[in-house]
Amino acid sequence: MHLRKPIRKTAAALLAAVILITLIPTPAFAAGNVVLGDLNGNGTVDPADARIALRLSLGVQYILNDNYMASYVKVGDLNGSGAIEPADARLILRLGLGLEPGYKGKTVSDALYPYAGRATDLPTEMPAAPDVNAKHGTFTFVKYGNGHALGLSQWGAIILSDYGIPYDHILAHYFKDSVLVQETAPATSVYCGVSYSTLDLVARIAASEIGVSSKDEAIKAQAVCAYTQLKRYNYNVPYAEYYQVGSRYTDALPERIRNAVSGVLGKYLARKDDAAKKPLLAVYSAMAAGHTLNCNQVWYADYPVSVSSPFEGSLDNFISYWSCSTADMEAEIGRMASRAGVGKINLSTNPAEWIQILAHDGSIDKDRGYVTKIKIGDKVFEGIGKIQSIVDISTGCFTVVYTP
Repeated sequence: MHLRKPIRKTAAALLAAVILITLIPTPAFAAGNVVLGDLNGNGTVDPADARIALRLSLGVQYILNDNYMASYVKVGDLNGSGAIEPADARLILRLGLGLEPGYKGKTVSDALYPYAGRATDLPTEMPAAPDVNAKHGTFTFVKYGNGHALGLSQWGAIILSDYGIPYDHILAHYFKDSVLVQETAPATSVYCGVSYSTLDLVARIAASEIGVSSKDEAIKAQAVCAYTQLKRYNYNVPYAEYYQVGSRYTDALPERIRNAVSGVLGKYLARKDDAAKKPLLAVYSAMAAGHTLNCNQVWYADYPVSVSSPFEGSLDNFISYWSCSTADMEAEIGRMASRAGVGKINLSTNPAEWIQILAHDGSIDKDRGYVTKIKIGDKVFEGIGKIQSIVDISTGCFTVVYTP
């Protein structure tokens, strides 16, 4: 992934979004005293806090992860039930209106996530299914997301960083139950038989993989993944592995990138339950489609696991297309058969029956998700990873439209 594309908004809507982001205060969720009921972190309790509490109580407010939710509960659980409920929303509203003097001025003291309030404004709405207007005899694959969807979603990291979420929280979201471990990085590492400064190598990998226009926090998240994978190879990568370590950035490296990576060099990801603190499989992919996948769905490993990632739905390049004629589709199905190792796939005389999605995981909505079962001609294939490799269109989340 090298180039960033704009988020889908009209110019006016984009301006409004910029103004909204600008007006979001830096929340007071930090170590120390936090005003009880102040869920948006602006230093006071007001009706906006009551709205957040109500949405949290109804389960319609997006929360980045369980740690963020724990922060909200600390601040918003006025009645002491251990959860945020509609009753808390009512109390917060009354407190904001000056009708609950008993709560006024109370604070909670804890080390809380400092960006929780900002996380509530993340884009989480998925785009509607597009209309497909194709010429006669055309197959159109409507594709969602891009890549194998394991581990860090690079576009997800970019969006989170745009909303002020720091790199360690981004990594904590995409690598559930992980911890950051600090070590002293070796001065040099070997990549494809060539020795490099470790800082230079990791910085070039980060620049190559996530793009130099990304904000520093996204660059840092990418750099930690790259360093983690480098450590897995004992700092000697014998061959280029795009998804695991990445290709070197060959252009002049901006000093900003080098400085960002320097601040996290030597940090790697390990599983929280691993006493030996071995580097985990810190893979990354371009863009998830609603959520990332469990590694065992694609690569038959037990980690990383699936996490929610709806942010990418706001991007212009979230939806893409691949189209071909009936004749080309017949030839492509022959190649699918070869990739599947099943010999010949027999086709009916009706092209509309050639490819049928039988099941998906609903990652986007009830009609769209990563395909888990598909019928191609007279053969049925199951499993997201297998289908991704057979239907080679850069994502496992797609629909197929045939225009007769």
